Amino acid sequence: EAIIKMNPRTGRVWEDLQPQGTLDRLTVQLRHPGLDGKTEVAVQGQKWPRQVYVPDPGLLVKPAWFPYRIDHVTGMFNYHKGQVVLSGIRGQHGKSVVRLDATCFFPSQGPWDAKLSNLTVDNLLADHEFVAALPLSIRSAVKNLNVTGPLMLRGQLQLAQAIGSDRGIDAQWDLKIEGAGVTIDSGVRLDSIHGGVRLFGLYDKNGFRSRGDLDIDSAFFRKEQLTNVQGPMWIDSRQVLFGAWSRHQAESRKPQSVTAKTLGGRLALDAQLITGSNARFFLQAGLQQGDLAYILNQRGVKAKVTGKADASLQLSGTPAGVHTLNGRGAIRLRNADIYEVPLMVALLSLVSVRPPDTTAFTSSDINYRIQSDRIFLDRIQFNGDAISLKGNGWLDFDQKINLSFYTLVGRNELRIPVVSSLLDEASRNLLKIQVIGTLDKPRISGSAFPELDERMQSILNDLNRPRADPIERLPRTGAE
Repeated sequence: EAIIKMNPRTGRVWEDLQPQGTLDRLTVQLRHPGLDGKTEVAVQGQKWPRQVYVPDPGLLVKPAWFPYRIDHVTGMFNYHKGQVVLSGIRGQHGKSVVRLDATCFFPSQGPWDAKLSNLTVDNLLADHEFVAALPLSIRSAVKNLNVTGPLMLRGQLQLAQAIGSDRGIDAQWDLKIEGAGVTIDSGVRLDSIHGGVRLFGLYDKNGFRSRGDLDIDSAFFRKEQLTNVQGPMWIDSRQVLFGAWSRHQAESRKPQSVTAKTLGGRLALDAQLITGSNARFFLQAGLQQGDLAYILNQRGVKAKVTGKADASLQLSGTPAGVHTLNGRGAIRLRNADIYEVPLMVALLSLVSVRPPDTTAFTSSDINYRIQSDRIFLDRIQFNGDAISLKGNGWLDFDQKINLSFYTLVGRNELRIPVVSSLLDEASRNLLKIQVIGTLDKPRISGSAFPELDERMQSILNDLNRPRADPIERLPRTGAE
């Protein structure tokens, strides 16, 4: 009540904090007349740690504009001439610990504002209680990120009274948020995240928006580890953007993909996560110089292989599950020794071909599509000195396969400018191979001189096409 009488505007903010409990020390200084001829009032309040006075009901606050209860508040505040300085403030919410210093101004004219410096929050949980306390536009974005696990927050936050609006406050922040073992699941799930993001943002009449810089030491996508994850991002009330797709939201920055080390190579990623009731995601990724041996061994294929893989992927879907997935991409293998992979062993055995050296195939190209839980291999091409394979088929996420190949035995010097005129010559070297089962346990059958069915016609036509260029960057979707 004394504070309200001294400065009604300061008093209203004090009431908005909804403090409850006791202070350990309160000092009031009066000066009359002051420098301006009016009475000056200075107030200092202090709350010491609980062990000083026992029993102690403690001090708690629950701001009206951020209804998140902070218990066991300690520290000092000073009030003088419309300015409140908070020093060494500490409080708790469950296992979360909040520390801050702050300076608040309450001018006789104009909105109040406050700067929270040295702000730290340890063991912060983005649980239902925390998310519900956030302003609505921020709440939807945080909720749809679906963050689980303890977070650490460092930085500063500026608050100001929002004039002529029911949102209560405007805000501006520079915060670094880190996690140790955190999970994010917003359509694309990342587990065991170690590292964080630095966020620069605003909340005002135009809503909530924030740009960020990722700096993650390690994270897991499915069972694959990503390290040194770095790049830009953007988050607002309706979407989260990663990589180059965040550029149009921050024009001053050059386009840059999110990059990471994974699969023995370098991954570049651009993505868009649309939040809300129509949540969905789009992503575009490219892998350069992936380690083929590592990739196959991680998927349970035990074989002595070498070589590098370049790959691209463009994928969309919703958080509802794998049945919503839709995408396409390509894989290019160069200088890859894959003849000891079980599938290749069986194929080479069937056609009684032994590689003349350690390289059965000099190059391999695959174009694919993803629909639901199935990957359709529209074009498979293995080129080598001993044997060349052309084919298509499908595999699923359980590694089941159904593939058809047409095999050219011998050096791949056959070219067919007009299929119908050279069909007899081609057929003398053709073997049709059917592959079913799984990647690690394929069942293979073959037939010589197959009839010219629709699939064979398609593959023969493909023989006359030039080899694919190095992998290209796919066009963008979703975020443009």
